[in-house]
Amino acid sequence: MRWKLAVPVLMLLVVLLLAGCRNPQLFEKTFTLEDFEQEPNQTWYIPGVRGQDELEVTLYSNPSTGYAWRIARADERGILEKAGSPVFNPPEGNMVGAAGTETWTFKIKERGAGFVIMEYIREFGDEEPLWTLEIVVE
Repeated sequence: MRWKLAVPVLMLLVVLLLAGCRNPQLFEKTFTLEDFEQEPNQTWYIPGVRGQDELEVTLYSNPSTGYAWRIARADERGILEKAGSPVFNPPEGNMVGAAGTETWTFKIKERGAGFVIMEYIREFGDEEPLWTLEIVVE
């Protein structure tokens, strides 16, 4: 009689344990020139992230203009950690001076709320950023 009750309870425990274990997820989003022309201050909100998840954001970029994306601020806990260097993806045809994209990858260090604010700005001069992107995770 005990075994008849123990087996379903054990199976339920195994299912609950497996439900808490999952492979890291990759969250991807692309922001185009049109996105930033419509709204120069974008926000990407991503609920439900967990430790070891990754975010990959692809941003319009034209380094020949002197503008580049950079991280301006991040939360104090550092929930979002930059994973490697950003990658510039040239346009098809490799025309000199043509715009392409930059791809940035971030790793979620631990579960919790965090943010990164990125700016598209000229590295020289005292100009304000042309565009901003705030990535918010919970």
